[in-house]
Amino acid sequence: MQTLIWLNGYKKQNGALMPDVEALTELLKLKALWQLLLSPLSVKAEQEILKKNNVWPLSKTFEQTLQNGFKKALPSLKREFALMGYHYDFLRSCEFGKESEKEISSTWFKYLKERGLNLKEALCPY
Repeated sequence: MQTLIWLNGYKKQNGALMPDVEALTELLKLKALWQLLLSPLSVKAEQEILKKNNVWPLSKTFEQTLQNGFKKALPSLKREFALMGYHYDFLRSCEFGKESEKEISSTWFKYLKERGLNLKEALCPY
């Protein structure tokens, strides 16, 4: 939560950012949102603060941040955004908690596969 509050203040103070710096701030925001998405009890408790900081609804903000960050990121960061996007898509496909060999249809997976996905290094970002 503190990361989101800090990022809002940072962006207000600094105005327009260089695309690579903006991508880094979007990655920080994305990771904070991810932690909240995986923490429904915290979200319930902090819902008013999330609304006040313009990150509500959480899933919509996550998706917008993911898309914006991916577009502006340098190739070295695009992989992190794509991994986060794939894991988000996987959880949304209702396979959470089930082991599966099935690959879900995802633009993020396509990006990762085209660039040689190493499954051992494909842990869900946090």
